Amino acid sequence: MTRWVFGVSLAVSVTFARHAHADGTLFPSVVGGTTVAPGVDVVDFAVGHSELGSIGWRHGVTPALELGLVFGPTLGYHGLLFTGGGSESGAALGAVARARFKARVAHFGIASVAISFEPGLSYMTWTPAFGTRNHAYAFELPVNVRLGLAFTKSTTLGFIVELPFFLELRSGPRPMALQPLSPYAYGPKYGLGFEHAFNESFMFFMHLRTGMPLTFTIDGQVGLSWRLPSWRSVRAP
Repeated sequence: MTRWVFGVSLAVSVTFARHAHADGTLFPSVVGGTTVAPGVDVVDFAVGHSELGSIGWRHGVTPALELGLVFGPTLGYHGLLFTGGGSESGAALGAVARARFKARVAHFGIASVAISFEPGLSYMTWTPAFGTRNHAYAFELPVNVRLGLAFTKSTTLGFIVELPFFLELRSGPRPMALQPLSPYAYGPKYGLGFEHAFNESFMFFMHLRTGMPLTFTIDGQVGLSWRLPSWRSVRAP
């Protein structure tokens, strides 16, 4: 009996050690600084604004580096909220696809810090109240810093600062409401995030970022992350 109890305890300890991260959490963070463990894959499903819906994939390369991809439809011009009564930028529909490079650069106690770079491409189209349909293409080059505070092994609070760099390429006239805005970057966006892991396989997350260049922007999502089973753990019958 003693050997059985010891064996179960050892197995539980090894399993937790395998999946726990630098700050002791069970799940690789979306809003904080922890990353996906080496060889592990995670899929993220989310809805919100300005990304109406997105599907993302993350893969752990080293204990402090993850790579991934994300894509989905968008609403609004880089997060702008219905400028011009919704006729010029807020009603813009489009799509975005980005790569993700996230590196954990610091860990102390319950806190972890990561830098993320997400280069990609975006497309938007809209019809002004008076005029023809316009199209915009852009190279997305956002950089953000994420600070996560793991209050428990399941719950993390995140703080996000983002520099939304982009290079805009346009095939039509720039809408009047967007004339004052730079076609290269806005001011920083600041945000908060929260996540809770139900277990080692599923985690709920939400985050909200806002900025005020010359008009109000908002980017936020609510979603679910799923850690894919490792092929090594699937045994043939």
